[in-house]
Amino acid sequence: MQARQRAFTVARELNIAVPVQYGNIAIEVNTSSEKAERLFATGLFKARFKASVDREFQGKLSKEEKAIIDQWNTRFYCIL
Repeated sequence: MQARQRAFTVARELNIAVPVQYGNIAIEVNTSSEKAERLFATGLFKARFKASVDREFQGKLSKEEKAIIDQWNTRFYCIL
């Protein structure tokens, strides 16, 4: 089973909402800090974010991961 699919399954087992799945490698969840800690403790995740991801961290990512982070970061920028 792919890691993303396994993460989705574990999140649902913990009654955590998974509103978005990014490609084959990432999920977005809406949950309490306590449940997020339990989910992250499974070891299925490289990182977790509450806001935009800085450029320094992005340098450590694969091309596919960077594309997902670009989608994620778009949600946190506003141009007036």
